Amino acid sequence: GINAEYGRRIHFIYFSPSHQMTNRDISTKDIKQLIQSARSWSDFFDTNGFQTPRVDGLADRISGNINYYFVNYVLLVFGCVAIMILSQITAVIILAFGTAGYALINTTDSLDIKKNLYLYNGGILGGTILILLLITSGEVVRGLFLGGAVITLHAAFRMRTLENKATVTINKGLNYLQGQLNKLQDKIQ
Repeated sequence: GINAEYGRRIHFIYFSPSHQMTNRDISTKDIKQLIQSARSWSDFFDTNGFQTPRVDGLADRISGNINYYFVNYVLLVFGCVAIMILSQITAVIILAFGTAGYALINTTDSLDIKKNLYLYNGGILGGTILILLLITSGEVVRGLFLGGAVITLHAAFRMRTLENKATVTINKGLNYLQGQLNKLQDKIQ
């Protein structure tokens, strides 16, 4: 059957005014909720669901699959980028030093460090990320391209199921209703 709760959760995460980046940061709970809303990986990789697409229905198939497997595709791209970054030994060493620095700062008993713990942690985290991006920028781009290629192939060859089509239709309806609700709220204010 159609998982209506999935549609409500995704809609809440993406379209709720309380979840806009300008109002508050994304919490760990939001990330866990988003990951839990991913389609099952057994469904995602089910080899019986792949078929050569017809040209006349290709655009609908791709857009439907992107809507249906959106969270899976995002996780797939993050995985591709992570694999590409971790394939460089220099990146692994930098991550190890960053983690060691973070652990050292957080286990110290110095009052000076305790007073400015957020500053030190931010410096270590920011420095580690900056160095990683400078050293592995090529790998990040390659990981994004690899993820994009896998998504394109999966979206084009994965047949749309009845549940897939229904979920996409429901999400389009929810988006339309949210837009109408926003217009109504703007008129009231």
